[in-house]
Amino acid sequence: MATMFSARCPACQITIRFDKAPELGLMMVCPECEAELEVVQVKPLKLRWADEDDFDDFDDEFDDDLGNDQYDDVDYDDDYDYDDD
Repeated sequence: MATMFSARCPACQITIRFDKAPELGLMMVCPECEAELEVVQVKPLKLRWADEDDFDDFDDEFDDDLGNDQYDDVDYDDDYDYDDD
């Protein structure tokens, strides 16, 4: 009997089966929900969204650029006309 390799899609949770062990970094599309996935671990087999790291890196850079007090002196009410109808 041949060994089956499987992992769950992180988006829709279906089980995705492979006939042979996929290589680390393999990019694929979920046959059910069409999420773009990447093999990030082979033992045990684990999938994640292919672009997840790209967004994490962007968020970290964005957070580093903004200080918590950057918008403290902004008065947001000046630019908005309130309609008292």
